[in-house]
Parts: sequence; structure tokens; C-alpha cells
Amino acid sequence: MHREKDHSRKVVPIERYKSHTASRKDERIDCVFLTGSKNDAAMAGRMVASRGIRIHHASSLRQARLFLAISRATVLLVNARFDGGDWRDGLQLLARNRLPAVLVVAIPEFDGSLWVEALREGACDVIPQPFRSDELIRVIESASECATRTEARRALATRPATLVESLDGADRTKSS
Repeated sequence: MHREKDHSRKVVPIERYKSHTASRKDERIDCVFLTGSKNDAAMAGRMVASRGIRIHHASSLRQARLFLAISRATVLLVNARFDGGDWRDGLQLLARNRLPAVLVVAIPEFDGSLWVEALREGACDVIPQPFRSDELIRVIESASECATRTEARRALATRPATLVESLDGADRTKSS
């Protein structure tokens, strides 16, 4: 007797992905951590690995730009100060290269004025060091969701203009 396999148990309904209700385990988040310390990056990677978050260590702005482009990371985590710059340079990197990621600033100790300044100038969030794993996970997941929503809004904002332009061009072609 020939028996067909029931593939429906392995298929996840498309609506689940469209509504963004897929479980966190189904998604992987890539985060670039711009820091001069390999140990800090490795420790952060271990803290978040169980949640499907991958940390890519970058020791310079150039490496960060490369990792952001290659990995399609949605989060750039930067130390407030690093070799060759500070968090503002990370913010400029994202803006200048139009990368679909958001900035999270890691500060070595609580500094209320730095916290407010970073948020006011465009950072998505600020997190104190040393990291607590639950807090690091929460901040990276939240920042990634913010980056995804922002990118979706950008995509929607550009589509109608393109559609209108193409329809406008089509109308002109017919009348001539």
C-alpha cells in the first residue's frame, strides 16, 4: 500500500509570517558589536546565543560597515567610546551608508546626560555595561524590531511614488 506523506505539519502558514507572529526561535537576529574588546564581544555573543541572536565583532568603523552589509544586521551595538571614534561615528556610519540598522549605545557606567543625548540624536537605545543577559537580549530584540518596522515604512513610502510615476508616464505615452 502506497502512503503519501503529510507535508502540512511542517509548513508554517504564510499569514503567520505576514502578521509577524512567528516565534522568536524562527528568526535570527544579527547584531554588529563595535568594540575594541574581543572578550566583551565573545561574552555578549554567549549571553544572547540561546535566543537566536548572533553577535559579529567589529573593531573599527570600516569592519562594522562591512559586517553590517554582509550579515544584513539590524542592530549596531557600539561602545560609547572605541578606538577611532565614539557612538556619534556609529550613528553617522548608518546614516551615510543608508544601512537598515539602528544604533544601540553601550555605556560603561550610568551617565544620564549621555543617555539622553544619544537618544535625542538618533540612537534607538542605550544599555549600561557590564551587560546583564536578560537586558541585552531585550534591548537587541527591541532594536531589531524597530529597525524592521523602520525599513518596512521606508519601503512602503517609496512604492507609491514609483507607482504614481510609472502610471503618470503610461498616461503620457497613451496620449501622445
